[in-house]
Amino acid sequence: MRIAAAALALGVGIFFLRVAIVRPSSNAAVLTGVCFALAAWGWPFALAGTLLLPAPLLDRRWPIRARMHLAGSELLGYGAVLLPRLLSHVL
Repeated sequence: MRIAAAALALGVGIFFLRVAIVRPSSNAAVLTGVCFALAAWGWPFALAGTLLLPAPLLDRRWPIRARMHLAGSELLGYGAVLLPRLLSHVL
């Protein structure tokens, strides 16, 4: 059941990634990071999804400043959800 929920979160994250790339949106980028982090909670294999986070940097339709903003927003959402869990395991 956990793997199914993680796969769903990963799929929703890919959808938001597509939305963020097609029409640059900080909200969609943050939701992308959140969904990828939630998927990583339930299914450690989903950590491979982090390789998709810098995807907006490869899209040449938008200026570099917009692409950097999207990638940073994704990392912000990812870190905001995953970092507390990682810190709770360390401390």
